[in-house]
Amino acid sequence: MRQLAAPDLADTGRLLYEAFARVTRAHGFTPPFANAEEGERLARAYLHLDPEGAVVATDAGAVVGCGFIHLRGRVASIGPVAAAPRAMAGVGRAVMQRLLAIAHDVPSVRLFQDAFNARSFALYTRLGFRIHETVAVVAAAAPRLPASRSRVRIRAMEDSDLAEVAALDEATTGNARGRDLELLRTIAPALVAEAGGRVVGFLFVHRAPGRSYFGPAVAHDLADLGALMHAAAASGGAIAMRVPTGATELLNGLLEAGFLVEQLGNVMVRGGEPPPAIPRLLAVFPEGL
Repeated sequence: MRQLAAPDLADTGRLLYEAFARVTRAHGFTPPFANAEEGERLARAYLHLDPEGAVVATDAGAVVGCGFIHLRGRVASIGPVAAAPRAMAGVGRAVMQRLLAIAHDVPSVRLFQDAFNARSFALYTRLGFRIHETVAVVAAAAPRLPASRSRVRIRAMEDSDLAEVAALDEATTGNARGRDLELLRTIAPALVAEAGGRVVGFLFVHRAPGRSYFGPAVAHDLADLGALMHAAAASGGAIAMRVPTGATELLNGLLEAGFLVEQLGNVMVRGGEPPPAIPRLLAVFPEGL
């Protein structure tokens, strides 16, 4: 086990693609990486964002495992973690143990676990993680999001909003992920909901081939989140997002708008519990939960 370095990026990207393609296709799902180049781009971004939290496992000089952890004050989030399809047994556990050692003094560690992957669920459970909430990955080719009754003003996020957005995010999620939001701001358009001259909600839109991913998004009021989503959907096209299943009103509204549940996942936690759930969409990238 050692820290990821720039010369490892091509091999790590290939590993991410092959490992996730194998397990997702075996269960009838679409891989999260279309090719090895997408995996390499993610590894490069995470190495830049959190160099101390990017690790690889090697065997005879070859990269056979990788993992990433994002330390954010009193919270750390893990992901993705992968082992080569033909690696020896125990690589995934070794990567996780190395990541947990990096977060040894962090009160709350979180990760997103694909519910169809029984092996990863068993591993994380043995390492002390428990399910905090179940998440539905929903998608629609042509959603019919209704207008919201909210009276907030929806506008494009500006650089000057970042401090207020980060403060709202930390206050409602317990996660100090300001630099994640700053990174997202450089690669993804975003909207804010404004009321009384202050930001009361935000939503990032990550454009990808074939669809747009909404999230992260946070608002104190469900109607405000609905207004953000309605405005973001106005440009058209397919949309996907991660929605906590405990937010039944939000989830039911999306199902009525034409969204389908593609798969389920679990937010798993070791240590302190996150704050009570508020209207939100989970991040897809970076994996700050």
